[in-house]
Amino acid sequence: MGKITQRFLEVWKTDFLAKFFAGEYRDAKTTILFWIFSQLLISLIITIQIFFYLWSVRADILQFIYDKVPENAIVSITDGQLSLMNIDDPFYREINAEKSENSEGSLVFIIDTKKSTYDMNALDEYNGGLIVLQDRLYLKDGSKINELLFSELPNLTLTTEQITHYVKKYYVFPVATVISLLFLLFITILYTCGRLVMALWWALMLFVIALIFDIKISYNVAYKAVLNLYFVPAFVVLILMLFNIHISMLMTALFIVIFIANILWYKKNNMKEEKVITDSLIVKEDSVESSVSNSTK
Repeated sequence: MGKITQRFLEVWKTDFLAKFFAGEYRDAKTTILFWIFSQLLISLIITIQIFFYLWSVRADILQFIYDKVPENAIVSITDGQLSLMNIDDPFYREINAEKSENSEGSLVFIIDTKKSTYDMNALDEYNGGLIVLQDRLYLKDGSKINELLFSELPNLTLTTEQITHYVKKYYVFPVATVISLLFLLFITILYTCGRLVMALWWALMLFVIALIFDIKISYNVAYKAVLNLYFVPAFVVLILMLFNIHISMLMTALFIVIFIANILWYKKNNMKEEKVITDSLIVKEDSVESSVSNSTK
């Protein structure tokens, strides 16, 4: 574990590639473990941000209930039938629903518990909507419409007081916490696997830049080097995003800077560039000369 911790510091140094080319950092096990832990760290930072966002939304939800929902409102489902008390019914509201050819931002909210059917063609002009009827609800998202039958739900009764109580008591845990953990699992798998594919491109970029500087490396070595160096630009981009700073092509620019800075350090320190750097063991010249002299004797 000490090697992994140390690697988080080593990848920021401009002599990393020089030592990597020399074989010092090319241990496959350490590279794989560092890749997993570095991507997990980035995913964890994103998840923590998501959690605090979900936590902050609780105040908005409570404020919406206080402002929009009557104190004596009652919602009940009995034998698959919805009934509302002290709530406007029927209720109709449009958001950004301009009557024009482009109504992609249009949303509609309809509550009518006196009806059990609804003409879904009427939703064509809206990008999204929620239709609550006597025995079911429809949720439209783009061209997709989902249906939920209240007969699939148990009998229940909710008051405004109960809803605010549940939000206060259960929203942070388990709701926000479980959502965050599921997001952590999803984003970790997405980043760990997806960036393995993206690393193929960055490795090609390193391979080409090395050739431009007359350094011959194998693509395999370039790919393993990228798996280590990927943490640096990914971390920088993430930190800037946390401060709502978005710069186009920043990842590409950072990779190029990292590659060139490391290769310039490599060239400056008179590393041997005439041989192809591969994953094979590096044999010192004096050892080769020694073996040759012994064979001639």
